[in-house]
Amino acid sequence: MDKNSKTKNLLIKHYKKYPELQIQDIFKFLFQSSFGCEHMISSLDFVTDYIIKEASAIEQKNADLVEKLDGKYSRVHLLYLKKGLSPYTLGKLFYASAKKEVNGLEKLKNQLLAVEELIHDGLLPFSIKDFKTAVNEWSHKGYPAIHHSKIFRDEYSPSYRVIASRYIPFLPLLSDIDKIQVNSSALIIINDDINKETNTMIETLFEIYDCKIINIVDNYMNQQNNHTQTLINYYSKFKCSLFSIESSISKNETLTIIKQPD
Repeated sequence: MDKNSKTKNLLIKHYKKYPELQIQDIFKFLFQSSFGCEHMISSLDFVTDYIIKEASAIEQKNADLVEKLDGKYSRVHLLYLKKGLSPYTLGKLFYASAKKEVNGLEKLKNQLLAVEELIHDGLLPFSIKDFKTAVNEWSHKGYPAIHHSKIFRDEYSPSYRVIASRYIPFLPLLSDIDKIQVNSSALIIINDDINKETNTMIETLFEIYDCKIINIVDNYMNQQNNHTQTLINYYSKFKCSLFSIESSISKNETLTIIKQPD
């Protein structure tokens, strides 16, 4: 079996989706697959402010909100903000995803070999000569981060952030939480025995939000006489329910997590 078959399949899919892509757009796909977003991070405030600025002028034509890269990362398009995800939450996910990939260069070089094989087989629309010349030029510069080509930008108006794929399953939940916290408070009740996915969810929520966790449901609910609880959604994979809490007193921006007693 071809050890690069996954890489090749993803590249072919990427080309079919973006038939006007250039060699440097392939390079960008592979760089992000290998190194994630480590080269983009300066501070959380800068990251968030730039997302807000970019989202305000978005002209993106891409309909897919999430695109899997070849590795541990994915592109989350800023159109996801229209589903309720806050720029601050996306900024935190982006920031939390940045880390040094010690084997990134080795992975990148293997991926480049896969691209060369695809070109040789006529599955990508480039000449071997042009590709090798571009690889040599990129190599001599030390494989730096690279921008999309002008053709790609003009044709597809890309606008996304690269985040660790481990966060992708939580995006619908995070979007719902962010929508609630615009005007109300959010409450999550874990309904059953905690499984691995639920534990990972809790860890992720503590990474992103100001959270407090309570272990007794009934006592908490009995204390909320001035609150109105509205069920927003049940997430079966994470065994939890999300509520919007409207208070006549004040809004609490802390995300409350309640664990049912064992």
